[in-house]
Amino acid sequence: MSIKNLKTVITGLVMLSIVTSCKKDHSTPSVTEKRVSKLMDGSTTVFAFTYNADGRLNTSYQEVQKYKAIFDYSNQSFAIKWYSNDILETEAKNAVIKNDRLQSLFYQEYNNGSPSYNYTFHFAYNSDSTLAKYYYDDNVYVFEYSGGNFSKVTHSDNGSIKDINTYEFYTNKPNKFNMPIQEFFTEFPVLAKNLLGKQNANLMKKKTRVAGANTYTLTFTYQLDADGYVTQYTQVYQKNSEAPVTTTIDVVY
Repeated sequence: MSIKNLKTVITGLVMLSIVTSCKKDHSTPSVTEKRVSKLMDGSTTVFAFTYNADGRLNTSYQEVQKYKAIFDYSNQSFAIKWYSNDILETEAKNAVIKNDRLQSLFYQEYNNGSPSYNYTFHFAYNSDSTLAKYYYDDNVYVFEYSGGNFSKVTHSDNGSIKDINTYEFYTNKPNKFNMPIQEFFTEFPVLAKNLLGKQNANLMKKKTRVAGANTYTLTFTYQLDADGYVTQYTQVYQKNSEAPVTTTIDVVY
């Protein structure tokens, strides 16, 4: 399964908000932080995560569609393999990391185990370490920021704007997630902590995507524990004036 298709499948199931700050060790988290282990839709495990002894993400597993990602941090680098029913479908490798930032990552897609299409993601950063843009082939995603959060992402293909995404955040709800879940599902091609610049400071309130004549909105409300960690969130999705679709996800640590 391609990363584009994987993101499309997962986006309809789960959204969260985060991008975490960069550290020298390429994603070794604090031992005291809470780590997300499961995202539950009722009794169904939408997503499950496991971690290495040093706290870095080891695997992610999408139970409904049987997709699994395995992360590799050997040789001071970074790689991912995605499997569907134990068959390799996509591989991200040959990461170039400079000044503790991911600069590029090569993607190889497979068809029945044989290499097919491939492309390379490139990343660029602002002087304050926030992600400025990433691009592959003729696709470019440009980020704008306000108040410590990205406020706008413009996607263009071969110079033509394909869609514009704008974001609102809860200024009174700090972002405490341990990995960039929502950014992977909505904007980023990588689910890895500390390699893509500074985190969003706050939890996301609303995303509005305009693509051609269509407008798509996602609004989020959260339940927090005493320490400010999200224990449950509700997402409402709507396309134009169609009936909204509401999903509630429990977050297990």
